[in-house]
Amino acid sequence: METGERPEPLDKEAIEGQLRLMANCFGAVHGGLGTLLVYSTTLFSEQCGSTANGFFYVSTWPGSMFLAVPLLSVLGRQGCLLYSFSSYVLYAILFCTARALQTGDVEKESCLSAGPVLLCSASVVAGLAAGVMWTSQGSYFAHASALLASGTEDPEAKTREANAWLSGVFALRYLGWEFALKLLTSLIQYFKQDDASILVLIVIAALATVVFARSDPLPREEPTSQGPALDKFRAAISLWSDVVIWLLSPTNLAFGFGAAFMNGYFNAEVSAGIAGTASIGALAAVTVASAALGSWCFGSYGQKHGLILPMALGSLAMLATMYFGLSEMKGLSAAWLFLPYLLWGFGRGSYESVNRAALADFYRGKKIDAAFANFTFQQCMASAIAFFVNRAKVSVTVTTIMALLIMPCYVLVMQRCSGEQRPVLQVGAHCVTSVERTTYQSKHGRVVRASCASFNDFSRCKCVGAF
Repeated sequence: METGERPEPLDKEAIEGQLRLMANCFGAVHGGLGTLLVYSTTLFSEQCGSTANGFFYVSTWPGSMFLAVPLLSVLGRQGCLLYSFSSYVLYAILFCTARALQTGDVEKESCLSAGPVLLCSASVVAGLAAGVMWTSQGSYFAHASALLASGTEDPEAKTREANAWLSGVFALRYLGWEFALKLLTSLIQYFKQDDASILVLIVIAALATVVFARSDPLPREEPTSQGPALDKFRAAISLWSDVVIWLLSPTNLAFGFGAAFMNGYFNAEVSAGIAGTASIGALAAVTVASAALGSWCFGSYGQKHGLILPMALGSLAMLATMYFGLSEMKGLSAAWLFLPYLLWGFGRGSYESVNRAALADFYRGKKIDAAFANFTFQQCMASAIAFFVNRAKVSVTVTTIMALLIMPCYVLVMQRCSGEQRPVLQVGAHCVTSVERTTYQSKHGRVVRASCASFNDFSRCKCVGAF
């Protein structure tokens, strides 16, 4: 485009359509991989499947910290998503190949056998791609929000509205596909067709990748320049001396260890033993459904009344799940199996929604990306350690301790926040300190209640400085 030439007007309906298409393709591909991660500890030996999942999680962080930035600058957002989708399809193909290489008794299979070694290698490929996928997905959404807000009277407020709307669009499709694929896999395996279920996931993921490859990129798409990858790493490391990032970590650590326990030992040794391998997908789908419901309920309540109650409910759900895990459902019928998966879904919902909102409450501006990078690091390392150690009592113990620490640590963060001098929040002609629980009157007449603990991102209020 020549200097001074005005850009072509944007077709915002087309942009919204492209976002929906991307969310559907993302959900179809990522949902398939999530299903295979769940089944890796039952279709392979628990030890080998857990080791492979450990490699996946430990590879995700370097993928987001070191690989994503240079790839975004070279391939652009859509190119990075296509790379990630293709890597996930490759993982599924290698998963199927590793199954074909299995010989003899699966439970006695060595992790140095050809099948498990191939599975671990595939997990590294998928883990690196996962880091790139989530980074490029966030960049894709940010670019789409900016496009939808361009040309409006208040681009900043419109961008916030677009972000909220797009996140809802994405979450609905992302969790919807995960739910459907886990349920479908369980149904196919009910008819003793384990390998057929994997082939179905491969076909669905491959079709979604092809559809996305043939779709139009977002307008004004170009390779992004985000600076050297090492800068992102340094920014994340710089927060390690900040006590707040560690006081907010118990939810990440509880979810990391707990998810490894549920997807590893509990699936393989408890659920499969009580209801059979075919039940795993359906039970995992229960977790996804309750996570979606929990995220919506916790997020809606948290915006109006603060994060304390949703965070407490999430920690209680994790504790209750670990109780069932510790008892291994002894003396209970198969009908009770849905309960720990339902409860764990509410714990995941708290992790997905309230935990991220809490982080956004205490970090702003340039620090927010580094803070989220630390959250990813904490959760991925927790899951990786849990899968590598592969000791049920260790995972249950750590998850229980971390879940008990969630609320005391959050209270400490609130006290630390209230003891510091914070910037002011300006609403209309009124300025008050953001640590006081005050009623703010917006310029549109809507009353918003906020405090240091509950203030997140009210689109009708203007924050002066970085809150």
